[in-house]
Amino acid sequence: MRTVVVGAAILGAALCLGLTPGSSNSSASEPGLETGSRTNNADSESRREWFPKWGKAWAIKDCPAVQQYLAEGLNFADPLAHELSGIMIITGTCGDGTVGRAAEHFLTAAKQGRERSMLLLAKLYALGDGVPVNEAEARRWAQKAILGWGDGDHKDRRERLTSAMQQDIPALIQDEFDRIEALLDAPIESRISTASQIESGQPPFFADPQRACLWRLSTAKSDAVGAQFALAVQLLEGRGVAVNEVAGIGWLHRAASAGNPQAQSRLGTVLTTGEFGVRKDFHAAYRWLTRAKAAGIDVDAALAEAASHLKPDAVVFLAESAFDVTPPAPKTKSYRRTKECE
Repeated sequence: MRTVVVGAAILGAALCLGLTPGSSNSSASEPGLETGSRTNNADSESRREWFPKWGKAWAIKDCPAVQQYLAEGLNFADPLAHELSGIMIITGTCGDGTVGRAAEHFLTAAKQGRERSMLLLAKLYALGDGVPVNEAEARRWAQKAILGWGDGDHKDRRERLTSAMQQDIPALIQDEFDRIEALLDAPIESRISTASQIESGQPPFFADPQRACLWRLSTAKSDAVGAQFALAVQLLEGRGVAVNEVAGIGWLHRAASAGNPQAQSRLGTVLTTGEFGVRKDFHAAYRWLTRAKAAGIDVDAALAEAASHLKPDAVVFLAESAFDVTPPAPKTKSYRRTKECE
């Protein structure tokens, strides 16, 4: 049975799409792709085919056509199609099914990165509408959505939340939002440690390496050197995200250039061994390793390896001038072009 509260809230979410019946927005630009959202959009080409047709049918309330084009999207397992299916079911507009079935659509879309679906699913779990009350799942999905908003400001994040909840925000979800907001306002060092807690699942967080990566990314963009190094390592190792040698090496060099000894050590080692498709450069490696050693990092073995490929006079020169010249960012032979934290 549809509840008035949830039905009204999700109808409001549909209104925010600008695609309500009778709307003049027949261009049907795609809704809900918030900054920081990550989707498995292998079928993005198919989306461009079905979605504009769906939008035009939705605008004139041609329900048979709406269902036809939505079915095309569902056949391609498009997460947006699942999200819209859930909204249509709960609003009772061109949709048919139970709230439980809507929750299944939201779950499918949420698992593929649709942040609006994460919040709508969290709300259903919080209220026990169509699914049993499950505070843990409500918190998990709300947390996952909100942790992806680190790049925005407070006003932007608040608008995203109220857009999905339509002012009717369960206390449980509001608590998650307020707690994460406080963490975003915390000192940089605290934000760096928060990312580790998110990745490992240290309470009150649910283990989520991908969201930890996004958190590190937003912190790294604030010139937090520790976050830059941690982000580089996660991208290079592919912990919970796709390996990204290009971005990883870029962040590693940025952290090393800013004076992070661990980054200097790691970059020097990479330049010596040629890991991650990086072209070996023993001169640059020796400079970075010398800087790391001066900061107290044990790099003697790596220094010896780099020196074995250099002439003795070059070793002396590089040791004396290690802090005079910052080597340029190395290039990698990798052809991967994944986005950061996907």
